[in-house]
Amino acid sequence: MCGARLHAEGGRASRSFDHGVDLGFVDRWTPPVSVFASAANHRVAETRSDVPTRRHARHREEQIVMEPATAPAASGGEKLLYMARTRTTGGRERGAARSCDGRLDVKLSVPGGAGTGTNPEQLFAAGWSACFESAIGIAALKKRIKLPADVAIDAEVDLNTGGAGYFLRARLNVSIPGVDRETGKALLGEAERLCPYSKATRGNIDVAINLV
Repeated sequence: MCGARLHAEGGRASRSFDHGVDLGFVDRWTPPVSVFASAANHRVAETRSDVPTRRHARHREEQIVMEPATAPAASGGEKLLYMARTRTTGGRERGAARSCDGRLDVKLSVPGGAGTGTNPEQLFAAGWSACFESAIGIAALKKRIKLPADVAIDAEVDLNTGGAGYFLRARLNVSIPGVDRETGKALLGEAERLCPYSKATRGNIDVAINLV
């Protein structure tokens, strides 16, 4: 059964694997602790309640949600860069999600079920790995290290259940060909400090960042 296993190259995540892959783990990196800071832009416009029919109401509401809006004011010296806005209906079982600009338009279904849609774990794995690879690029630039073109991340996100209910575990298996292990580990440590997804998950879920 295909899980939330994603392969990311060039800061962009590609399709999930249908079969397990022996990644040949060589080492495990224990990331340091940092302080969270992220940015966003746009807000959702209010919907009108005076639309005459239900059909027109849905159309009007969607139009209004998709309109660009002024971002809320930043505080504490923060600069808002971007806000991703999506609308999801139907939940993870028989749902659909679409971004305000139409660039994301996916169906959702339960892993292993009859549906053909993706799921939140795959989407999370794709977004996190793409962001983390970009953070590696920033770290390399700061350290004046030239990265190869074929940097790649195999991301795995597990959905589990236990005594405390549902919870996630994640692994980012990073390949940086041509870079020695000491340098690679330093880049992963710096990327973990920079990546907003890593900041958001730090201390909340079990995460392993592996140099492979």
